[in-house]
Amino acid sequence: MGQSKAERDAAIKKIKNKICAEFGVTSDEVILKDNHDIVIDRRATMPWAKPMVVGKWS
Repeated sequence: MGQSKAERDAAIKKIKNKICAEFGVTSDEVILKDNHDIVIDRRATMPWAKPMVVGKWS
């Protein structure tokens, strides 16, 4: 059976918090893609930056 929306939101928040602490970025800069990639995209604050895949989530 699937997760509830609250459980899914909590899991996403936990993943984003871990990435933020590890890489020193904000949660707005962390993107969890449907193909399970974790991407850091800092282009909003640093236009020259390139998005970077830093891992996979499950």
